[in-house]
Amino acid sequence: MRRGMVPNPPPPEVQVFAGLKRRRDEHQPDAEPSILHMKLTPHHEYDLQLAKRPRYELVDRIHTEIFMPAGIVVKSFCHLHELIQTLVCGIEGEDNNAADAGVGNLLIFPVTTWDDEKTVTFGRLMDWDHAMISYKYINLPSKCDSTRPKHLRAVAMLRDDEEICATEQVFEEAYRYRTPRVEYVRDVAVSLEISQSEENPLTVASLGWDHEDIPWPDFKERVPQKGERTGTLPFISPEVLMQLSMYDANKRRCKEGEFRHNSVHDLESFLWVLVYICLTRKGPGIGMVRDELTSDTGPKRLRNVIRTYFDADEHILEKMKHRLFETSDTFESDIIASFHPYFDSLKPLVKKWWERICLAYRHHGNEYYHIHSHILRILNNALPAIPRSDNRDTVAEMQRRKDHHPCSLETIANLQCPGEGTDALNSPVVSEASPGSHRFVTDSTIQTSGSSSTTRKRQAR
Repeated sequence: MRRGMVPNPPPPEVQVFAGLKRRRDEHQPDAEPSILHMKLTPHHEYDLQLAKRPRYELVDRIHTEIFMPAGIVVKSFCHLHELIQTLVCGIEGEDNNAADAGVGNLLIFPVTTWDDEKTVTFGRLMDWDHAMISYKYINLPSKCDSTRPKHLRAVAMLRDDEEICATEQVFEEAYRYRTPRVEYVRDVAVSLEISQSEENPLTVASLGWDHEDIPWPDFKERVPQKGERTGTLPFISPEVLMQLSMYDANKRRCKEGEFRHNSVHDLESFLWVLVYICLTRKGPGIGMVRDELTSDTGPKRLRNVIRTYFDADEHILEKMKHRLFETSDTFESDIIASFHPYFDSLKPLVKKWWERICLAYRHHGNEYYHIHSHILRILNNALPAIPRSDNRDTVAEMQRRKDHHPCSLETIANLQCPGEGTDALNSPVVSEASPGSHRFVTDSTIQTSGSSSTTRKRQAR
């Protein structure tokens, strides 16, 4: 059964409202918090809002009992390097699938086992209930040699009117897309704060456009499943909430019924996951919710930011996040400025990520069709400078993982049937999240729509 459908109660210091299901406190030593989202700014209207939400058609579910939770949720990272590396792995694994990225859906796994002295970790995305997989692709806009005179005129116009110098190859790339080309190049140069001059003009490389074309998945023939839309509400793109492209809406080219969830929405969700962690955590490991959020006496500005962009109802989230894209400076002044000091070194990375997402939505140009390449380049370029800190919180989290691993194995050993002859404590444990590790299991399908149960095979990831 899907977990996290009822929000986790806040820490003990915050009032807990009747009707919310209690879960294990993440401060406990053996805690493996796996909720999708913890509401850190509860208010008296929340229960009422739940009751007002529209009901959906019943959906068949495969009942799965999790014998031993696998992986650690990303918010319990042990240092900043592991946090960013987990995001990189999650984005690489997402590939051409439109999936559900959230704080509870991105997990950290060891390459070997947690008790290894030199444990190396990687990330995996889970919860593919409404994932979209496509084996068909759309041809990207092609370059046209016949437009060379237009390239030259655009180069001259940008230099004379805007005092921005760019090579002809820049406009050769810009002319592939429907957006106004001169405005597009100017916006990229200004947004990314790229220095340029007549001696050092903008190039395809300096704009980040020097990568191979990646096939664009075609989801036009995909019929949405029953149930809620793809995504965890606090991390969903406002475009998905509106079911409307901001690009089409701004250009008055909207065609009702043609909106499709795509990779840009997924990469925006990954960004909101990172932002949420930077806003609500004060360091690595468990039990690291910011002190300001565990009582009503903390700064109102931080609580308002979290309530506005993560804990509000759907219509407010849609409105406020859409407004961020209209006045993108607010993202830096209100959101990035509210990061806990522990995450200060990630601020430049987050700003670059945000600017690429904004450019993708505004122009549907190179950033839109190659969003994976742009974001992965930002993250991979930043990784070498992000330390694997060995502060006391990092050491404590690494030790907790090592201590928890044998306890889990001992639990399995004690539950084994007599006579099986397998010593779980001495048996090698291979992470099921490792690349290429899949197995077939048989589960009972719960027919929530009233039909009889059947037995169904599925591939477990």
